[in-house]
Amino acid sequence: MIHNENFFDSPSADYIIANPPYIPAMDDDIYMPSLYGGRDGADMTKQLLTRGIPNAMLMISAYSDPIGTIEYAIDQGYVVEDFMTSPMHFGYYSSEPKVKQQIIELRNQHKAFYSRNIYILAGVLFKKSHSAKQDLSAELIKVMNTL
Repeated sequence: MIHNENFFDSPSADYIIANPPYIPAMDDDIYMPSLYGGRDGADMTKQLLTRGIPNAMLMISAYSDPIGTIEYAIDQGYVVEDFMTSPMHFGYYSSEPKVKQQIIELRNQHKAFYSRNIYILAGVLFKKSHSAKQDLSAELIKVMNTL
């Protein structure tokens, strides 16, 4: 059964599928405030991982502290059971000067990985480790920081 409701108001779930906001900036005064993901772009993703949902399929951006996000998931008891990646061009919202500057700052801190034209976006299946078949965390980290 699928329920469409506010995730944070629901008591529990076995699965979550989300594309959480991952635009990093110093504050949410950006072109599209609903895409604001915190200073490193990973705030909402980390909030979702604190819920302890056994299966979490989440989108992770290579310019929004992917290594820190994966390590946070591991600390929460998850492993990366599977993932798929795709190269993405910087778009209107990620090219906003305020956002682009924050992405550059994250890169200087080794928390953002991208080329001049693209970044990697990954769909990641995080699974609580007691039920996981494999852990691909190390492989995902290698893919996310290749650029």
